[in-house]
Amino acid sequence: MAALKGDEDLYQRGRLLVRIIKDESPPTVVRRESGSPVISPLLAPTLRETLTRSARFCRPKGDELVECHPTQWLVNAIHCRGSWPGVRHLSGYSDAPVLRADGSVWQEPGYDHQTCILYQPNAKFEPVPMNPTRDDAARSAVALLEVVQDFRFEGECHRAGYVAGLLSPLARACYAGSTPLFLIDANKPGSGKGLLAKTIGQIVSGRELPVSSYCHDAEEMRKQITTIAMAGDPMVLLDNLHGNFGNGPLDRALTTNWWRDRVLSTNLQVELPLLMTWYATGNNVQIVGDTIRRIIHIRLVVLNEHPEHRSDFKHPDLLGWVSISRPNLVRAALTVLSAYIRAGMPRQNLRPMGGFEGWSRLVREAVVWAGLEDPALSTDSLAATSDVETESLEMLVRAWRMYDPHGDGLVVSDLLHSLYDGYTGDLISDDPRGAMRAAIQQITGTPTGRTPDPRRVGNRFKSFRQVVTDGAYLDINPMEKRRNGGVWRLYEVAQSSKSL
Repeated sequence: MAALKGDEDLYQRGRLLVRIIKDESPPTVVRRESGSPVISPLLAPTLRETLTRSARFCRPKGDELVECHPTQWLVNAIHCRGSWPGVRHLSGYSDAPVLRADGSVWQEPGYDHQTCILYQPNAKFEPVPMNPTRDDAARSAVALLEVVQDFRFEGECHRAGYVAGLLSPLARACYAGSTPLFLIDANKPGSGKGLLAKTIGQIVSGRELPVSSYCHDAEEMRKQITTIAMAGDPMVLLDNLHGNFGNGPLDRALTTNWWRDRVLSTNLQVELPLLMTWYATGNNVQIVGDTIRRIIHIRLVVLNEHPEHRSDFKHPDLLGWVSISRPNLVRAALTVLSAYIRAGMPRQNLRPMGGFEGWSRLVREAVVWAGLEDPALSTDSLAATSDVETESLEMLVRAWRMYDPHGDGLVVSDLLHSLYDGYTGDLISDDPRGAMRAAIQQITGTPTGRTPDPRRVGNRFKSFRQVVTDGAYLDINPMEKRRNGGVWRLYEVAQSSKSL
């Protein structure tokens, strides 16, 4: 064990021995720029090589000791310990100077014992001021906005969302808890979503963001997140979203700092730090479930039939300009954060953001303190236009009122028999049966012309139970049953409150 302490390239992370390598492999789950650093678990054969290099092993041969390789049982025992005293813990790596919780900035290449981050600069950075002021922060925020003056943000909160998305990975070592996902969403292709994501990646890391696809299947998404967590990417882009966005594994990844799973094709259970900042791009993205409250929305709107034909750019070669200006831009971003911390992190009286209190307290409030809009305000408009679950429930409530105006209650199997007996595939939404059919097919995702699965309908009703929408909610009384099952009713909030 003592032999491992002197290995400067060896770390422990999530009960694994790891090292940082340059990724030269062909893209698989994540597409990275060639040569990007990744955290790689140390395999047993490599550990044996490390032990052989770091210590002298001997075995008896007659009356003397002769040198030998470490035995397999010893290598396996060390490899599986789960804890290695004296071996440094690694929370991540950074290509830019590392902000600390006290507002100081680690600017010396190498391992920072305060944050457990390995700083490997890939540019020559100017020192961040020791005691920056609020005026310094405001000027720095303006410098960061200079980068994106050619983008057509829908509102100032979306512009502030870009700044928050840029500051978040640089501030990650300074706050506890989770980081929201930054959704770069546009009204049509060619609006600059991908370029904005590349710009953020270029400033923070000096390279493009690692790119992964979004998996609609929850099991596949879970495996993908595990692979990303193993590599320790500090930033990940889910590019070019299609269809509905949001599922259980992604929601869990956005609200936890630790990821527990089994490594693919092995029986190895790992518990890994999950400290990356997530980004996503898409056009008019539709969001389902609880994912919507885990998002900061960066909306781009170009009211032009052919946005790709624009030529009136202040920075025609934006990424080239950013690459040259990167040291100053990183300095500006760190100045905003450092100045806010040094000032005592004065409260900005913002509404709470449940699940992201640490991020909100530092990054969000620093953005507002520097003179910008609250980036979380963008979620309001996103919920109004992109929340598929709410829209589906509203559609069901309206149809239920038409179909069961007297509140007699509905049994799922009887309801489906009534709706689909003799059904020819026509949807007439202004007729009670047609409206209810359309609503049932909307909430279950059943194609037109097919009868929804009763179990699927029942599960969707359960997911909406006691969720108030349009002044009403669905509920079931477990004690009330008819021949074919439980009875679902729509309760008006005003009526139910009077009965209490």
